[in-house]
Amino acid sequence: ITTDLHTVETSVGILQSHLRTSLRTQPDDFADMAAAIRDGPPHVQALSWNPLIADADRAPFEARLRKAYGPDAGLRDRTAEGTLVPSAQAAFYVAVEHIAPLELNRPALGLNIHANPVRRDAIDQAIATGRPATTARIQLAQENGKSWGALYLSPLYDAAPGAGTRLPVGFAVAVLRMESLVGSVIAALRFSQFRVPDGSASGPEVVAYRFVDQTPSTNSQLLFEDSTVLAAPIRNPLHTWPLLALPAPGPSAEVLSFSDRQYRFEAQASGHFWRQQLSKTPFLAMAVGIFFTWVTLAASLVLSGSTQSLTLAVERRTRESQATDAALQHTNLRLEQQSVQLRSVLEATNQGYMGFDA
Repeated sequence: ITTDLHTVETSVGILQSHLRTSLRTQPDDFADMAAAIRDGPPHVQALSWNPLIADADRAPFEARLRKAYGPDAGLRDRTAEGTLVPSAQAAFYVAVEHIAPLELNRPALGLNIHANPVRRDAIDQAIATGRPATTARIQLAQENGKSWGALYLSPLYDAAPGAGTRLPVGFAVAVLRMESLVGSVIAALRFSQFRVPDGSASGPEVVAYRFVDQTPSTNSQLLFEDSTVLAAPIRNPLHTWPLLALPAPGPSAEVLSFSDRQYRFEAQASGHFWRQQLSKTPFLAMAVGIFFTWVTLAASLVLSGSTQSLTLAVERRTRESQATDAALQHTNLRLEQQSVQLRSVLEATNQGYMGFDA
């Protein structure tokens, strides 16, 4: 996830350099450059140019927007109910003039992102520092599902900002859809759950994931939650035996920083994490060994007729059984360790592999 977020940062930096030297009013020019950038990093959901527009320049901006995108385009605010209405008058606006890909994001054209409190906080932070900022959790204008989003905004100046606060000419923006960003990482983590020809999974998922914005001002906002339903821990008498009572791994979390925010990626193992992970062969061998031990003891009792010989035989067989049991436990533990090591190697590599029998 850290790599993907820094890819977003690099993409916006490239777009910003282009905007600084190009005619920012030309939609075709923006679309070509944005498409070229998005061909590289697949995790960039959308790129946009959001100029800062003084109220006196509102009419020329809307005329330019309608000329480029049709008569229905205009400066819009999004209400709490999610509908788009003409923007209320303000000292200035930060609106979407160009966005790519266009057809998937057309509802965002003309959206005054400065009217939204969460977006406004990030914009004001970027203006105050002159550095990029990322919004807290938002509902994207083009999002119809349950996914949360965020905006990464980088202020654009025609010249280096001098001492004191100076307004930028606008913002180069990357749109982050958490369902896409985090979901692609989770899919890669689960590649070891092999797929059968019809595309279904070979077994239930055994780990669920969450992605949380833990920046102090957000009160740990949930940005992504896995849909996997975890099974409860196994509860039956057999799993009280030492060889079978393997507790599922505890929850784990990785903290990462991006822009001015901190995120936490969490993983929680299911109660049946170890089910089907252990080979049943050692347990079968142990049962067969115990069975033949008792058969041998019974035959010794019938043939010898001697209580003393039977006692010695029982003691000897008991020691052998204990030695066999210890050896089987050692073998099973070694097999578990090898299995975990092999699985870790396979999950960590991004290369294909093939396996062959003897």
